Amino acid sequence: MVEKNFQPGSLALKILQASLLHVPFEGWKNDTLLAGAADCGYDAESVHLAFPLGAVDAIALHSRVADETMVEAFLALPERPDKVHLMIRALILIRLEHAQQDKDAVRRSFAVLAKPANIKLSAKLLYETVD
Repeated sequence: MVEKNFQPGSLALKILQASLLHVPFEGWKNDTLLAGAADCGYDAESVHLAFPLGAVDAIALHSRVADETMVEAFLALPERPDKVHLMIRALILIRLEHAQQDKDAVRRSFAVLAKPANIKLSAKLLYETVD
């Protein structure tokens, strides 16, 4: 499974970013990852190395990138709230604002994560976001 602390510019991140253009049309599938990899000059073996579990790993990475983006945007705020409930509110609004950019990818990821085989990962990703 994709590591929580991913490296910017990594193979997995490059393929994920290229694949996001295909997700609204094809959904989260291995074919989507292959198309994204082809767009940035990688082959099927690279996809397998970056995402051993296929689209499920890509969804996990996408969620973790969104978490990282949310925290960075919050820390970059010129005036951060001091009260916990206002911090949580700000973080949620930032996360939702950034999710708008990839709303089809987010929407389609719910269908994959709702499958019984992926419930454990779904709960883990939710916990990581909340944490």
